[in-house]
Amino acid sequence: MSFLKESLPDLPICIDVETISCDDGAPAFEWHKGHRVSGFAIAQWQKDKHLSCYLPIRHRTESVYQYDDVVGELREFANQTTRLINHNIKFDLHFMRMDGIEFPIAELIDTMVLARLYNCTIPELNLDYLSKKFCKQYQKEGDPVKDWLEENKSMDYGAVPIPIMSRYAQLDSLSTIELAYTLGHRMQAEGYDMRPWEVEKKLTRVLYDSEASGVDIDKKYLLKKSYDLLKVQAQCVERLQEICGEDFDPGSDLHKRQYFHSNNIHTTNLTKGGPIW
Repeated sequence: MSFLKESLPDLPICIDVETISCDDGAPAFEWHKGHRVSGFAIAQWQKDKHLSCYLPIRHRTESVYQYDDVVGELREFANQTTRLINHNIKFDLHFMRMDGIEFPIAELIDTMVLARLYNCTIPELNLDYLSKKFCKQYQKEGDPVKDWLEENKSMDYGAVPIPIMSRYAQLDSLSTIELAYTLGHRMQAEGYDMRPWEVEKKLTRVLYDSEASGVDIDKKYLLKKSYDLLKVQAQCVERLQEICGEDFDPGSDLHKRQYFHSNNIHTTNLTKGGPIW
């Protein structure tokens, strides 16, 4: 791939995956159920230029790149990559692992975690919201992929025509890099203690490795603790109903909102659907 020949493994790079499911009517979010990568959106900011491309390998209806060519070069490049930037990075890592693409030496930079560290009261952590809030160069106006999926009654990104997906995915990867640089620079300029961020990057690797390889579970112990937890939960519900009234449902956002508002307590966690607790 000419793009990878221009990319530098010692600079941060975003390799964002789009996915395809086993069924055109289902979303492809579960690598462990056979869902796979439909294409790779790759972006890198170099000193004098911003590079991006989209490499489709499993779209449903159109010609795609040769799988062995794309994946073979990506495997080699990933082995040398020193810093990988993604939004919700473990999602992309798990899908790429299914095609044998691993990043053994890369520092893993998750912009979703970075945004939460920068401002723990941010009401939404999706990339569209964050890029509109923090990015100046790369922002999406509208969502042609979502429009296509709704019009065609599909939930599968692998069914989206490549020209539509390519523009959407490249913009996502470019805005992810801009978001990482912007938030990192802001935190340093505003005097943040960067040690928690250094710990989070290492923890991301630990969590990913644990999810990828699995962990041993003592089922008997787990069942006992689940039972103990249910008893504690029942006690908590009983105590809450003593305080808030016997009709109070702790699982109801409406009940919580009504109770807190009646006691002049307000949340800062606001979403399009209203305040949440």
